Amino acid sequence: MKYQVTISALLVSALSNLVGAQTIYVTKFADTFDGTCDDDCSLREAIELANQSPGMDRIYLGAGTYTLEIPPEPDDWEFIDENHNVRDDFDITDDIEIIGRSMEDTIVKNTTRGRLFHVVSGNAWFERLSIVDGDTPVSVRLSQVDRTAPVVRQ
Repeated sequence: MKYQVTISALLVSALSNLVGAQTIYVTKFADTFDGTCDDDCSLREAIELANQSPGMDRIYLGAGTYTLEIPPEPDDWEFIDENHNVRDDFDITDDIEIIGRSMEDTIVKNTTRGRLFHVVSGNAWFERLSIVDGDTPVSVRLSQVDRTAPVVRQ
């Protein structure tokens, strides 16, 4: 009986984490943000959709290079921390897992200044992808490859 209660509690806990969670597929390499993520879904749009869905969401990226291209305002030489994916870095506000095909085949690249991902709240896991040309703030900590801890957390 003791084992039955424990297993039931684990199942309820696991299912509660899945409620509201989504699986999202990025369908294009261009960095756009029109507020919707449908058959025309960028990485930025997928992250914003995941932010609005409670629970651990998974975003899948195919092989190719996904480039952060929406810069901060041209006259904005002072860093403005906007947290709604409208411009600049990719803002994460809920638990998210971004999964590529492989580190060699899936690349997320920065063409503007600063960081690529800003983990405002929640946790972020990155699997089977390369993140290149972004600044790493001092407050970011990297953990060992451990599925129970976030890979990047600010």
